[in-house]
Amino acid sequence: MATEHVAAELDKAGEILRLYAKALSGREIHLVPSRVSSPRGAGWMTPVEDGRALSFNLPAKIDRFPTEKENFDWYKVILTHQAAHFEFGTFDFRFGRPASCFEDWRPRLAQKPAAESGASDRQRFFQLFPDQQFGGWIFDQVEDAPTDAHLLEAYPGIRPLYRRVARVVPRQSRGGGDRRKSSRRAALRP
Repeated sequence: MATEHVAAELDKAGEILRLYAKALSGREIHLVPSRVSSPRGAGWMTPVEDGRALSFNLPAKIDRFPTEKENFDWYKVILTHQAAHFEFGTFDFRFGRPASCFEDWRPRLAQKPAAESGASDRQRFFQLFPDQQFGGWIFDQVEDAPTDAHLLEAYPGIRPLYRRVARVVPRQSRGGGDRRKSSRRAALRP
């Protein structure tokens, strides 16, 4: 007989989670229930900054573990990951700043009419890609690894929770799924 999982729900835990994220980031926080997902599952997306606040997209409920506390801990891991993007420099990207590691193609590519001048620096960067969603996905993948490494170094108290979640995420994201996502993963493997 399968064991029932007790979900943690964003509408019940949201204020505690919002304050937790605010304490980590020092910024005003908006928690947004989302059905949108990333290759690692809902909630692993880079937050959105509007100049006044950070918006974190989180699943409306999490029920991957048997207990409500364990599922709440999943929320904490996701929020710590998202807040770390702000703390460790993801939002420091400036479109007009010259590239420091590779030949800078941005000025030439930005001359295309699709590069809107009123867009944020990140949006302008994504507009350079023929497939903007794929460009955003690449950006998130490149940012996630160093961001996670920095957060695990800076916040040792989250390590046990993070490791537990990390053990579950790969198992649950394997299998069927979107072929395009699978091909993206394969395209980036060495």
